[in-house]
Amino acid sequence: MSDVEIGRSLTGKRSFSLAFRLDFVRRWQDCTERGAKTRLLREFRLDESTVRPWLRAYDRGEYTTVNRPGFSGGRVLPAPAGTGRC
Repeated sequence: MSDVEIGRSLTGKRSFSLAFRLDFVRRWQDCTERGAKTRLLREFRLDESTVRPWLRAYDRGEYTTVNRPGFSGGRVLPAPAGTGRC
């Protein structure tokens, strides 16, 4: 299970932080066994239509991680426009 909490918007919809989305995409990419991606979706009660834009954004290089020495968590930031993944 992810350490990053899922929040709620003012209208009650679930809100996913960039850190959560990046963690989820990495877990998605690690899924190799048959049915692993479906289990991951069910674990977080997500629909593939919710996840698909996150996967596309990651493939386009819109997510990047900035790690500082001595800091284990790291900060997740959107990549500047027109740049590739780090």
